[in-house]
Formats: sequence, C-alpha cells, structure tokens
Amino acid sequence: MKNHTYFIPPLLFIIDYNTNILINKPLLFTLLCWYLLNLYAPKKSAHLSITILLLGLSSFIYHGFFGLIYLSVIPVTFLCLLCKSWLTYTRALPILSLLLTLLLNNLIITHLLRLPLPLKNYTIWQFFVNIVVLSVMSLKIHGDGRLGNRL
Repeated sequence: MKNHTYFIPPLLFIIDYNTNILINKPLLFTLLCWYLLNLYAPKKSAHLSITILLLGLSSFIYHGFFGLIYLSVIPVTFLCLLCKSWLTYTRALPILSLLLTLLLNNLIITHLLRLPLPLKNYTIWQFFVNIVVLSVMSLKIHGDGRLGNRL
C-alpha cells in the first residue's frame, strides 16, 4: 500500500484558514507544525514543497503579502537542518523550533506591517495551542508504526 500523504497539507491549510475566519486572528498553525515535524522526520515526505507554497499562501490570506511567513521559516529551517546533523533527535527540538518560528513571526510581521504588538495572553495562548497540535502530530509522524507514544 502506498503512502498517500499528499492530501494532508491542503487539509491542514483549510483547517488553518477556517480557524482564522472563526477567531479573526491567526492562532492555529497546523501547516507550520506539519512542516517542522517533516523536517525532523526520519522518513522524508516528498510533499514539503506543497507545504511551503501553502504556507506562503496562508500568509497572503492573513496579512495580504505572499510569503511573509518565509522571513521566519527560512532561518528556522536552516537551524533545524543544523540541529538535525549535530544533535540527536529529541521531542523538544520541533517544539523549540516551533516556538522560535512563532516568536520570529510575531515580531517580524508586527514590525514590517507596523501593527501593534500582540497581547501577552494571545501570544502565550498561540504557543500553547500550537505545542499541543505539534505534540499530537508527532505521535503519528515519529511513531514508526508503534501504537501510542512509546519511545
């Protein structure tokens, strides 16, 4: 049976878009979580290019500029690749990468678009929600066919 993961990035894009419509703020970044987990995954997904394009499209929908999120994703991607080659994998690496990406994203976008800084509560809530999403996704990606969250 073939691995059909090509439908997951568009599905995650739809989830991100719908939560943006409901909350009127970009809170849930499931596509970003999927991208970061696939950077650290032992088996590479061939659909990272689709994920990167959809990340750019989502930043166009959120802020009106295509690829604005790339200003925070590209440096973290290089950092992830360096960490992957120098360090052994732990479950904390994708979480730290996610937190760094979200922090850079909030700071860069608010500075470039001259928006007011987001409230501390919103930023903490954004970190918490995306860490939970990343943790749930990591059970599937890094499970290696095992049931549950056994290491």
